[in-house]
Amino acid sequence: MNALKTCLGSLAAGSLLWTAVASAQTQIPVLMPKLVTVASERSCLGNKDAELCARIHVDLETSGQDWLDLKLLALVAPLADDPRLQAVRTPAQALEVLRGQAGQWLAAQRSELQEALDEDYFTGYENQEQLRFVWQRGALAVFAHSAYSYSGGAHGMGMTEYRLMDLAGQRWLQLDDILVPGQQDALLDVLIQAYRDQHPELAESWLASTRKEQAEQLLTDNILPGENGLQFNYGPYVLGSYADGQIELKVSQQQLRGLVRDGLMPAGLSSAE
Repeated sequence: MNALKTCLGSLAAGSLLWTAVASAQTQIPVLMPKLVTVASERSCLGNKDAELCARIHVDLETSGQDWLDLKLLALVAPLADDPRLQAVRTPAQALEVLRGQAGQWLAAQRSELQEALDEDYFTGYENQEQLRFVWQRGALAVFAHSAYSYSGGAHGMGMTEYRLMDLAGQRWLQLDDILVPGQQDALLDVLIQAYRDQHPELAESWLASTRKEQAEQLLTDNILPGENGLQFNYGPYVLGSYADGQIELKVSQQQLRGLVRDGLMPAGLSSAE
C-alpha cells in the first residue's frame, strides 16, 4: 500500500489535462475527496507461540457526489455480489452494508482459523481494499483501486486497477469507449510491440502464441493517462511472474493517433498548466 501512495504522489504532480468528455452545456461536478475508513479489524486465535490472525482493512476517498460515492463504495465491497448493495439509495446506507460485510468476512475467517490451529503451515487471512482519487480534468476523473488478499500459501495477491469515470455520463469508461471503432487490432499490434520493447525478456517467454490469446492478454480496461500518453497495467501472472509485480506498458500519444477517440485524447498539459 505504501507503493500506491508513492505512485499517486508522482502522478498528481504530472497528470494530464484531458479534453472534456461531456458537452459544454453539461454541469460537471468538482470532486471533493475525503478519506473514509469502512473497516479496519483484526481477529486472532491461539497464543503468542502459535497465533493465527485474520485482518480486514477497507478505506476509500469519497467524492462528495452521492451517485459516484455509491459506485466507489461498490468497488471496495468485501462481498461484491451482496444483493443488499443493489437496494441501497445513499452512501450512508452502502457504508452500513459494507461494514456488515466486513464483520461477516472476519467471522467466516475466524471459523476457518479455529480449524487450522493445529496446522503448522497456516499463517492466517488478510483482505485489504483501498481506493484513491488520482485527478479530475473536466468530465474525466481517474481513480486507483488497490487490492490485496492472502489466504495461505507462499504469498498473497495484489494489484492496482485504474478506473476512468465519465462524470457527464455517470459511467465507468472501458477500453471500447475510448477506442475508435474497429481499431482494437491496431492497438493490439502497438501493445505487442510495446511489450517486446519495454520488457523483452518477459515477452520472450510470456507473450501468448495465438492472436486470440494475445488479445485476451493485452487488451485491458486497466488504463492510466500519463504525461505522454496512456499506461496499460497488468496484474501478476498476466505478463510476468509474481516476482515481476504489476507490469506497465506505456504507449505515447503519437502511437495512439487514429486509435483513440478525438474527444478522449490527452491534450498534453500538466496539472500545473
